[in-house]
Amino acid sequence: MDDKTEKFITNLFKQYYDGLDLSNEHYLDIKEREFAFTYLNRDGMDRPRYFDNCDELHRYIMDKLPAAIFYSTAHYRIDKVYEQKEWMKADLIFDLDADHLPGAESMSYAEMLDRIKIEFYDLVKGILIDDFRVDEKNILITFSGNRGYHAHIHSDAFQNLDARSRRSITTYLGLSKITVEQYNRIGNNGMKKRIDSVLKRLYEDIGNGKTVYNLEPEIIKKLQEKIKLIEKKNRSKARGSNGYELLKELLNSMKIPDVDQMAILNTLIKNSMDLSVIHIDAPVTGDIKRLIRMPLSLHPKSGFVVKKMDLNSFEKFTPTKDAIHKGFTGSSISARVLENTTYTLNDKVFDLKKGALIELPEYAALFFACRNYISIA
Repeated sequence: MDDKTEKFITNLFKQYYDGLDLSNEHYLDIKEREFAFTYLNRDGMDRPRYFDNCDELHRYIMDKLPAAIFYSTAHYRIDKVYEQKEWMKADLIFDLDADHLPGAESMSYAEMLDRIKIEFYDLVKGILIDDFRVDEKNILITFSGNRGYHAHIHSDAFQNLDARSRRSITTYLGLSKITVEQYNRIGNNGMKKRIDSVLKRLYEDIGNGKTVYNLEPEIIKKLQEKIKLIEKKNRSKARGSNGYELLKELLNSMKIPDVDQMAILNTLIKNSMDLSVIHIDAPVTGDIKRLIRMPLSLHPKSGFVVKKMDLNSFEKFTPTKDAIHKGFTGSSISARVLENTTYTLNDKVFDLKKGALIELPEYAALFFACRNYISIA
C-alpha cells in the first residue's frame, strides 16, 4: 500500500474515532479487559494494553490511530503497578466466518454474507436461545466488519465455564455423523429441529423430482409418486409433520426390490446432519483468554464498522449497507484501479477494471483501498 492510500485510510479512521463515544458501552468493562492494537503497514500486535476508563482508551486510540482494535474475552483483576492480572471469567464467544463455509471459495462476497447470516441466525435463535436457554438480553451480536458475525454471551452461567466445557459446546455444534438410532435418542433441541428442517426440504425436493444424494432416478421417481399419493390423502399431515417422520413414513410405505429403506434413511439423516453443522471457529469458543474484535471499531480490510445489534435488528441488517459509517459521505475520490473486481455497496454496483482512473464515493474508496483494489490518485 502506498503512502497516499495509507494516509487516506488513516484520516477516515481518525474522523470516525474522533466522533466515537464509548461512555455508554457498559459491556466493554474496560477496567477488566486487556486491549490490543494493530497498525497499517506495520507487523505485530501492540499488546497488552490496559485502561481505567473509556476516556483513557479513546485518547490512546486517537493518539495511535490503529488499524484494528481487539479486547480480551476474559475479564481480569488487573494490577497495572505490578503488571499482573488474575483471570475472573470470560465471555462465551461464537465466531462465524464465511471462510469456514463449505464451498466458500466459489461464492461471491454477497453470497457468503447471505449464507453466513442464515447460519448465524440458526445458531442464535435455534441453539443459543431455544436450546441453551440463553436470555436474549445477554447476547450481544456484532458484525465482524468483514465476512461474519460474533455472538458475545454475557451471562454468569456461561462466562464461568472452563475451557473443557466450552470445547464440549463446539463438539455439539460440529457433530457430523449420526444414524437413525442416534437421531431418535436426541432430545427435542435446536440441533434436532435444524436437522428436521433440512430433512423436510429433502422431502419436498424429492416430491419435486430433484436428485437427492445420488439416489437412483428410478427410486426418486417411485418416491415422488408415493409423495403425491400421501399428499392427496392427507395434505395437512404431509405439510405439518417434521422431516424425519415424513421420510420414515414414505420409505416404510415403499416396497422396492433390493433396496434397504433404512439404509436410505440413514444416508439422508447423515447428509442432513452435515448440512446442519454450525460452522463456528471452534478455537474461539473453546478459549477462555481470547482476543476478539472490539464492537464499534473499524475493520482494516473493509472500513466497515463492527456493528453491534440485537436479534431483531440483526434480521434487518445488510452489511454492505448498514455497516458503512454514515459520516463517510465526503466528496468523490480519484483512484487508480489495481485489480479487476465487482462489489455492491450501498445498493450500488461498482465494477472496477484494472488500470482505469475512476471517481468513487468516499465510503467505496475506503472499502476498495482497504482491500488493496485501488490506490488513491
